[in-house]
Amino acid sequence: MSFSLALDIILVLLLAVTIAYCVLLNRRLQVMRSAQSEMINLIQEFDRATVQAKTGIADLRQAGGEIATRLQEQVKRAQALSEDLSFMIDAGDRMAEKLDGRMQSARRAASPTATGADPRGVGENVPAGEKPATPRSEAENELLQALRRVK
Repeated sequence: MSFSLALDIILVLLLAVTIAYCVLLNRRLQVMRSAQSEMINLIQEFDRATVQAKTGIADLRQAGGEIATRLQEQVKRAQALSEDLSFMIDAGDRMAEKLDGRMQSARRAASPTATGADPRGVGENVPAGEKPATPRSEAENELLQALRRVK
């Protein structure tokens, strides 16, 4: 065996190992290329999801702003109504106190010692079939009922 033949055999063996390694490397590159296309698809889907999320967030911000504006308007209206109701309640209380004072004065004036009238004064329960000591208007009756409910 000559030296050149031995060198050729070693060279053939090294080339065979290189070819085998290239085949293995080629398979790995193919797997990587297929994974790369899947990765591109995944990135594109992620991009679409990100765009949709941005759009959704913008829509939510807009809706939130509109709702906040409406809510502020309703709160302002509610505060105005609350102030109006407080004013009306205060005025009603003052009127009720005045009317109660006038009723007390009328009771004192209509007492049996002052006028000799029936001892059941205005605002007292009158048995069925009897008339009160002094005639009452419908407004007086309603006022008396309201005062009784308050007390």
